[in-house]
Amino acid sequence: MTLAANLNSMNFPTRLASPTAGKPMARWSDLYQSEYKAPAPTAWVTLLMRAVFITTALLFFLLVAGCSTPETKEQVQTLQGNTMGTTYQVLWVDPADQAIEPAALQKQVDARLAEINAAMSTYDPTSEISRLNQQTEVSRVGISADFYQTLQISKRVFDQSGGYFDPTVGPLVDLWGFGPEGRILQRPTAAQVKQVMTQVGFDQIDLSVNNQVLKPDGVHLDLSAVAKGYGVDQVAGLLAAQGINNYFVEIGGEVQTRGLKPDGSKWIVGLEAPVVGEVSIESALALTDQALATSGNYRNFYEVDGQTFAHTINPLTGSPAKNRLLSVSVIADQCAVADAWATALMSMGEDKALKVAQDNQLTTQMLVADGDKIETRVTGKFEQYRYTVN
Repeated sequence: MTLAANLNSMNFPTRLASPTAGKPMARWSDLYQSEYKAPAPTAWVTLLMRAVFITTALLFFLLVAGCSTPETKEQVQTLQGNTMGTTYQVLWVDPADQAIEPAALQKQVDARLAEINAAMSTYDPTSEISRLNQQTEVSRVGISADFYQTLQISKRVFDQSGGYFDPTVGPLVDLWGFGPEGRILQRPTAAQVKQVMTQVGFDQIDLSVNNQVLKPDGVHLDLSAVAKGYGVDQVAGLLAAQGINNYFVEIGGEVQTRGLKPDGSKWIVGLEAPVVGEVSIESALALTDQALATSGNYRNFYEVDGQTFAHTINPLTGSPAKNRLLSVSVIADQCAVADAWATALMSMGEDKALKVAQDNQLTTQMLVADGDKIETRVTGKFEQYRYTVN
């Protein structure tokens, strides 16, 4: 989930090109001893390996200068709504030969997102994924194209990440107190972790038959860490089918962009600085034809017996990941892919995440706690997307 602001057409008061590297911050240990209280779990939040909470104050649209030019009457159109326990926002420029009716488009967007929710919401007991998880008979089950495609994306990132992205990790999330039942009072025992680990492993999911899935009894799927990104991609596809070639789509902070604004500039996205108790923009990116997703560890954590536990679970050890990573941002062609990779990299730790990102030719930014400062590491061509206010 991207802690992001749509900064299109804002008049920035400061230069945003420099990342947070070297920026003073509370020590990593101090971050975990903050009195910050995470929001109550919502429909798509806190169920998988991460649950970064969007700062709604940052998700706004200041459509003033820059949305149109004296030579054209083109305007950036907007709509917004609710989905997947969060919000969505869409910006677009009408095609030259037609005017898109916002109300009609919103009906189509809402209907498409409702279809995705009906497939993959674990909070809806009648959804496809809920019914599959409740099934005790081991047999192949026919599933929708949305469900199957999201599982295929998950399988690809599971394989490429060496198992660090695992949509079956939900029982461990619950065991460590990051599921819908809330915080725990005692740390799980090694025996408890070992027992729950028998229910974890995406390699137990059989997708060999198109639009069908076979899973063992006791293994539960949760696609929260990829479903929002998939929803973004699907809304983007809906816009493209309408002949819209210039747009910005965001669901819960996950972003997909295409084309340009009327003034010929790219879409601007701000990334929140990973400092507890402070809402500020760490840096800004200028994107076109790219998706962005961010995962972070500095807002959802708790302390038991003097020890801090963050929500990102390492599916290979069965325990919360212990590393200095504060957040990972991934730029990719597909938002669902960026979404999944951001989660996977967060669970690895800074050194392994850097190597895996390089090996898989990923475009990423990693913010790493370094004493009282934040170190920035990038891979691929991330720096070329950095936005500068002159």
